[in-house]
Amino acid sequence: MASKKEADRATAGCIIGLVGIVLLIPSLVLAIFYFFVLKSKYLQNPSAQRIVDTPRMLAGIGVGGMSVGGLLFLAGFVAFIGGSIAKDAGVILLVFIAIPLVSALLVIVIYIFRIPVLAMGIIGDQENDKLFFPCDMQSYTLGDYAIMRFVKDACSVDSVNLSEINKLTRGYGVDLYVHGEFGSRKITMSTKQKRDECLAMIQAFVGKKGLVFSEMERY
Repeated sequence: MASKKEADRATAGCIIGLVGIVLLIPSLVLAIFYFFVLKSKYLQNPSAQRIVDTPRMLAGIGVGGMSVGGLLFLAGFVAFIGGSIAKDAGVILLVFIAIPLVSALLVIVIYIFRIPVLAMGIIGDQENDKLFFPCDMQSYTLGDYAIMRFVKDACSVDSVNLSEINKLTRGYGVDLYVHGEFGSRKITMSTKQKRDECLAMIQAFVGKKGLVFSEMERY
């Protein structure tokens, strides 16, 4: 009887692992397709300038992959040890397995669409008076998290009008803050070099003197 339970637990763990593989493989195809959709939408103008930040995209891939792997491992672990739980607790066990599985699916959905957004980098389109960049989620309220607004925003490209930018601020480390009539936006790059490259592009397109109003940098 014990061996049968062990076999059932091992089978459940393998099934969950296969679910992860089945979900991740097509997600890569969808991610590549979404990247070309974004490219055709935001890089139509030949004069548009793009700051590519590959290290940040790779970091996003790593974090997303580890998150999915950890959640699937947790679901598999719960299923593997579940045979020792009383039959009456079957519904509770199912819930505990479903939570990490659903979470993993959610992470994969974000992974599919977030990585292409990061791969696009920062785009300055002076002809159309636009600056495009990944959405800034710093000003979220508890209500925004409750309605899972981050799912939509993580997969979207934000934009502001270049003509409305009146101040740029270097943040600590690799952050750049863009201020204007639209409020404030945070742009995060992988290195200070990339951050300053982005800053120089915005300065050149906006064409205002004294645009870098202040610095929050610590060296």
